[in-house]
Amino acid sequence: MKALRNVTFVLAMVVGSGTAAVAVEDETPAHMLQTGAWLCTSPDAYDRRMAGSGATGDEPVQCQSISQDLLEDMMAPFVRVEETNGDHVLVNFVIEDYNRIELLHGSVTHLRYRGWTAADNLRNYYEWLTGQPQD
Repeated sequence: MKALRNVTFVLAMVVGSGTAAVAVEDETPAHMLQTGAWLCTSPDAYDRRMAGSGATGDEPVQCQSISQDLLEDMMAPFVRVEETNGDHVLVNFVIEDYNRIELLHGSVTHLRYRGWTAADNLRNYYEWLTGQPQD
């Protein structure tokens, strides 16, 4: 029985240390996007949009402009950077959409956005919120 308790304790330590490692990685600062920034399916699609050659009638839409309304509905932890490719970053974020159906009833939908944008379109959330540099 004592051996079983020791094994359980060791497993708890391993699981606990793995969880702590994930939490340390998640301590990267939260970001916000600039209003009017473009979010595209690939770095090449972003470059084409910035060059002014967007989608034609036969091509699917590959980019979306980020409006102020979209930014206001963004949920914490706001914009997370997944990957970098030169001066482009792959980001993801969640938007909450709330629709009132009746007086006491509503519908909440969470939409996950994921796409490429320029690294210059990211702002540190703390600096955006307070207007002061983060230490």
